[in-house]
Amino acid sequence: MYIKRLKINNFRGIKDLDKEFNNRLICLIGNSDSTKTTILDAIEYCLYPYWNIQIMDTDFYNCNINENIVIQLTIGDVPEKLLTEDKYGLFIRKNVPEDEDDEPNDDEEKFLTIELRINEMLECKWKVINNRSEGKNITHIDRAEFSVARVGENTNKDFRIGRSSILKKYMDDTSTLDTFLIDAVREIKEIKVSDERMRDTLEEIKKALKEYSVKLNDDLKINMELKTTDVSLSNLNLCDGIIPFYSKGTGTKRLISVILNLCKLNNSACILIDEIEYGLEPYRISELIYKLKEGSKNGQVIMTTHSPIVLSEVDYNNLILCRNNDGKLNCFEFDQTIQRLLRSNSYAFICNNIIVVEGATESGILRFLNRSWSEHSESMAMYNSLVMDGKGGYSACQNAERLSKLGYRVCLLIDSDEERANNKSEELEKMGIKVFKWDNNNNTEMQIINDLPDDALEDVINLMLSLKKDENIVKSYINEEFGSNTLNIDELKSKATIQEIKEKFIKILTHKDRFKNIRYGMALGKLIEKNIDNLKSNTIINVLNNLKEWYKINE
Repeated sequence: MYIKRLKINNFRGIKDLDKEFNNRLICLIGNSDSTKTTILDAIEYCLYPYWNIQIMDTDFYNCNINENIVIQLTIGDVPEKLLTEDKYGLFIRKNVPEDEDDEPNDDEEKFLTIELRINEMLECKWKVINNRSEGKNITHIDRAEFSVARVGENTNKDFRIGRSSILKKYMDDTSTLDTFLIDAVREIKEIKVSDERMRDTLEEIKKALKEYSVKLNDDLKINMELKTTDVSLSNLNLCDGIIPFYSKGTGTKRLISVILNLCKLNNSACILIDEIEYGLEPYRISELIYKLKEGSKNGQVIMTTHSPIVLSEVDYNNLILCRNNDGKLNCFEFDQTIQRLLRSNSYAFICNNIIVVEGATESGILRFLNRSWSEHSESMAMYNSLVMDGKGGYSACQNAERLSKLGYRVCLLIDSDEERANNKSEELEKMGIKVFKWDNNNNTEMQIINDLPDDALEDVINLMLSLKKDENIVKSYINEEFGSNTLNIDELKSKATIQEIKEKFIKILTHKDRFKNIRYGMALGKLIEKNIDNLKSNTIINVLNNLKEWYKINE
């Protein structure tokens, strides 16, 4: 099965959402207040396999119980047993708006729409609906046929043979285990379930774990744990030797839970995973994403993430960016022009405000200065903002435009020495993207070096020495420009004017492949900070202050 369309009204932080899903593997991203987890909760509740849900007034949007909670799922690849006429076969539909004829033709894909409606009395009613009738109630037993699996905080249940456990789905018949439980009560002693009776189940689970590179320390067993006199199948635990799986690390438990659900449900389930990266090492995340891509071809996986590693592993068409504006949840999909950015700047896609800069130099400058800004409660992280390397002037403009169209709040910091980038930046400003530039066709080095006080030129030499760690290399650079193999600033002043020295230093610093990287940018940031009170113009201070004011605005 898979979810084609999701509608949510008045549920927790979501006042209104109507979203079609166009993929079997979906990764929801957005900041912490974007209600990604609420989407997973809504899906789980709408297909809840029990007769009722514990609902409170706080589950209504703004606690307004006068407006019903309404969740609708339009589902494709519905289990065949639910499509007979005595079930819900008369309610199949095609995916169209509510005011259109939804009678499907023979050659059209057929769906069922499940609706959960919760009123002010906290009563939950589930129905199969369409545009042609009043619908039909659907039982919790039939809802269970949709095989929705939730992987999140409560993974321990999947390692006990309870009614909501994936482990129980590995067993066609549990009657023999009931016998063991009765014997256990009669004998009032600890017993171990016969491995012989569980051999096939254990072998199937071991095969699934091996496929996903989960290493066991001992033989896989089912052991009994008696905590009370109330004995049931849930007292039986999946164990690695004598160690219960529920005592393993959080990441391992979540990984095993995903594996068990994905493998046993024959890739036909809808698996909901909240923060898929939680507790997992990067290499496990990478392998798991690969497996999920393969495993979701017949079913569906809907997950949330805050991890740049996850973003670098999924494809652009797997992503949905969530933006919640006063309860109106907007979902943005990505196009293929974003794929390269996902690989190179994946971390940037998780925040609200993105400062696109020309290159690594500017990235390093802002990274260094952000340290002192954080001491005054003005850090970029505090305002959900970060810096993205735009990979060149014109490319930075293009990337800023792409990100803005995706719903991100974007500004641009570029040099003013490239005509094509200048022209493009003017277009961006007309689109509402804030652009910050240096003076008089300056690049970053020109602006900084020319604004330095005259007695700070020695700091430039020290900057080069700190980066190269070899004074002979720096001397060779100086000799190339000045014809003098010296690092003494007074000797250089005897050979050239202050302005000539600055121009030659700029030439050294901007020479291809010498210094251009993040570390170099941070050294320039340190140079700015040291001389901030004695700069010859206000340009650098104005640009930095205006940039801070931009990201501090909460829009």
